[in-house]
Amino acid sequence: FSVVTDYKVALIPTVPQIMLITNQEILASDNIALRFSYYIRYKVTDIRKFSEEFDLFRVDSIYRKHSPMAAAEEFLHVTSQVFIRENVITRTAEELNTQRGKILEEAQASFKERAKEVGIEIVTLEIRDITFPKNIQDIFSNKLVSTIRAQADLENARTQVATARALQNAAQMIKEHPEIKYLNWLETVNKLASKGSHT
Repeated sequence: FSVVTDYKVALIPTVPQIMLITNQEILASDNIALRFSYYIRYKVTDIRKFSEEFDLFRVDSIYRKHSPMAAAEEFLHVTSQVFIRENVITRTAEELNTQRGKILEEAQASFKERAKEVGIEIVTLEIRDITFPKNIQDIFSNKLVSTIRAQADLENARTQVATARALQNAAQMIKEHPEIKYLNWLETVNKLASKGSHT
């Protein structure tokens, strides 16, 4: 007489995992459609909470077993979309273009708290890229060119003003001190003589 005991074992990796979510389409607050991709770096830190949320031993069919990690990634995918969309739809397309690094800062805190409830720690949530419609890209490009040109024109204007001010100061000094004009004349004669033509 022997007793056979069955054990069920689920392998749950606790090292950081990376998942990439691509081509998410959304409308900015100014009704401009855009696509963006982002990635999530996460790891399971609380097996008890994780096992309570995701059935580790569910079988979908006789041919394919259920993967708890796949279920976890589906949860992260949907949940992150909700928090990101709430954050993105409040910004204009221009804000999203100029503040790419800050887009997910507000969404990240809420997303981390929600993931923590199911035993998952969000290590990183970052935008990989944002794609705007071609006409909007052209507008951004033209605006950048205009900004650079305006900065260059402003710098040239400042240089011209400084030069004019220096000439005005020199003229005033010569007017008040005639000997400066004589010294300037001598310096000019010396320069001509150094050329060797003696003309």
